[in-house]
Amino acid sequence: MRLSKHFIDNWYERVGNYPTEEMIKGIILDSVVIQKGLKLKKLDNTPFNTLTNYWHPDLKLILRIDCFTNTAVSVLTPENMPKPHKRQTPVNYTPMTMHNY
Repeated sequence: MRLSKHFIDNWYERVGNYPTEEMIKGIILDSVVIQKGLKLKKLDNTPFNTLTNYWHPDLKLILRIDCFTNTAVSVLTPENMPKPHKRQTPVNYTPMTMHNY
């Protein structure tokens, strides 16, 4: 497994130490796959790959790995994970209800 410079820099900034290949392999073995990497094509038929995302619940980390080149690309921690969207109620919205008459 290869660790990209971006991954190493983000790991140091977000986790607080420098990662090793063995450490990352061990974390991946203890993680849950939340999205598998795919080989896809754009509308103009140019190929691109998506990343495999691994979630480690105890460490509260998401690792993004390019499984086609076996490269660790990014790490997410709770501080920088995307926040879920808060639903906004549209103006003049009336909720529908079910009634038994």
